[in-house]
Amino acid sequence: METTREWRIHTRDGAELEARWWPGGPTTVLLCHGFRFDLESFTGFAGMLADQGYSALAINFRGYGRSTVGEAGPEAWALDVAAAAERIRDEGRAVVALGGSRGAGAVLTAGASHPGWRALITWSTVPVEPTVARQLGPYPKLLVVSREESLHQATLDVYRAAPEPKTLVEFDGDRHAQNIWFGPDRQALEAVVLKFLRELPASAG
Repeated sequence: METTREWRIHTRDGAELEARWWPGGPTTVLLCHGFRFDLESFTGFAGMLADQGYSALAINFRGYGRSTVGEAGPEAWALDVAAAAERIRDEGRAVVALGGSRGAGAVLTAGASHPGWRALITWSTVPVEPTVARQLGPYPKLLVVSREESLHQATLDVYRAAPEPKTLVEFDGDRHAQNIWFGPDRQALEAVVLKFLRELPASAG
């Protein structure tokens, strides 16, 4: 199998993002970290995806690692998601965007304003405007959250406002975003994501 590759991705406002690519299959899962994480937090999960036949691309958002900040400033994470997805599509691959916490909010914002997604996945999303959730397209959406964590309600709000098709998965406890995967529910979370990916309709996106 081809080894991982380092990518540099340029955004429309002039930021340059550090990214790492795991080759595995024609569908690529774009991995978007949260505020307290970086692309390294997805290394094990990305390797699992590659072993299961999916490519993965993990990015460092602007201001993290070796990623620079563009003209739109350090908060414009949705531009980073859009740029990374465009780079993946330029390679002729379908994009499933997966974001945790603040990265999930960026995935939702980009998903509402840019076309061409195969699917979206969020782990413990931060709140987004109701209009963002309502403007998500007719592609499948998977929302994961812990029942006792602080962003449980935010995830429920997105789920209720988003159009079908959509799936909500709740885990016991209060683990948040990538910490769900780092905890005792790792295998269960992997099974949920893989089932979702395998059941994507061929025409999705």
